This record gives sequence, C-alpha cells and structure tokens, in this order.
Amino acid sequence: MKFVLIALLCLLASACSQQGMIDRLAPSADVKFARSTLDDLRLGHLDSTRDHLAAKLRTADIDTQLAKLAGYFPAGAPRSVKTVGFRKMIANGESRVMLTFEYQFDSAWALAEMTVSTDGDQRIIEGLHVYRMKQSLEQTNAFTLRGKSPLHYVFLGLACVIPLLCLYALVMCLRTPMRGRKWPWILFILFGFVTVGFNWTTGAFSVQPISFLLFGASAFASPYGPWTLSVAFPLGAIWFLLRRRSYVVVMPPPLK
Repeated sequence: MKFVLIALLCLLASACSQQGMIDRLAPSADVKFARSTLDDLRLGHLDSTRDHLAAKLRTADIDTQLAKLAGYFPAGAPRSVKTVGFRKMIANGESRVMLTFEYQFDSAWALAEMTVSTDGDQRIIEGLHVYRMKQSLEQTNAFTLRGKSPLHYVFLGLACVIPLLCLYALVMCLRTPMRGRKWPWILFILFGFVTVGFNWTTGAFSVQPISFLLFGASAFASPYGPWTLSVAFPLGAIWFLLRRRSYVVVMPPPLK
C-alpha cells in the first residue's frame, strides 16, 4: 500500500511538473497571440484570423475553410483552455513555433494547433488545425487496462518479465565463479537488442533494428501524449543462462 501511494504521488507530481514545464518553455508572446487569434476564429471573426494568415494559405476558398474550422469548436464559452503542446522548429534560419491548445466545453472538447512564425514585430500563421474530441487528452491517453486487446496484455507482460529476466541473469553472473573478466558479460546482460515500441493508445508498432535498451524494457509518455512501451530482445541474459554451466570455474577441493 505504501508503494502504491508513493507511485500515485510521483505520477501526480510528474503531471504537475509537465504542465509547468510547458507553461515555462512556451513563449508567452506567441501563446497570447495564438489564444487571441483562436478566440476570434471561435467567435466567427474570420476577417481578423485571415489577416494573420501566411500568403500561401490565403486561397480563394479560405473563408469557407476558416468557417469549417470554427465549426469544430463546440458552442458556448470554454470552461478551460490549456497549452498542451509546444515545439520550436528552426529551418533555413527561420524560426517557427507550433502550439497546441486543449479547450474544454460543457458538451465536448476541442484541440487546436497553430504554427506561428515571426517577421519583425509581426506574427504570421503558417498552419492552423482544429479537431473536435469527445474527451480530454489525459483521458484519451490514460494508461488503463479497460477495453484493451490481448496484444496489450502480452506487451505489458513482456515489459515486466524481460527486466526481471535481465536482473536474474545479472545476479547469477555476479555470483558465479567464472574464467576471465565478468564485465563484458555484465554489459551484455544489461542491455536488450532490437527495440520494438508499442503505442498504448493506438496499438501501433515501431521497430528500431539497430538499438539497445537498458534491462530490455522502458515506458515513456510525453506531456499529454500516449504511453509508449518498448521492449528489446534480452540476448545477453538468455545466452548467459543457457551457457552458464560451461563458464563455471570448478574450484579444487580444500586440502585436508
């Protein structure tokens, strides 16, 4: 019970620190501009939004497209607005900031993404997207077993078993009298090879053939993003356990 309470407190502290990190890193001037422009779009002030668009986005049907984007916002005033994503990109000497905002309304949620570049004192919208959502990103990407497929359970089991196997092989290696040095075996046992990632929200796979992973497993989630479980084949641990007897040094019997 103490372990569970400590884990929950760590998760809560991590969530708070992640939001604080985004708020600190995201440039306040760009956030203020994006929030103001998105409010104009949400309220139907298309002229104000159009004036800030890059020239390449001002097509003949831009008003129709902006009206369609505005329709993705639920009716009424938002109950809360959070900055849930921030990324700065520099290409060809030009800096761009991509911001993502989560809107909570009474009936639904909305996600808005805006890419902003700066030309002197003027800010220009290079990209704009709005999505309607049924629930928040925290709920969508929550680490839960509810409604998960057998594949989720298999991957979760591997993420738990492989580190234990590596740890067991490491302890056996340290306790086994062996010929030669142990440190190459220790390094071989500690890492798994060929990493397979599993998106806990979508169930999508990714493979990194040339890679290694400490203790053969990891779990990672970006702020408000999905959890990704990664496992790697514990070649060193399996090889050592299968060949351990052949590496054991037979100690001579004690002299009487």
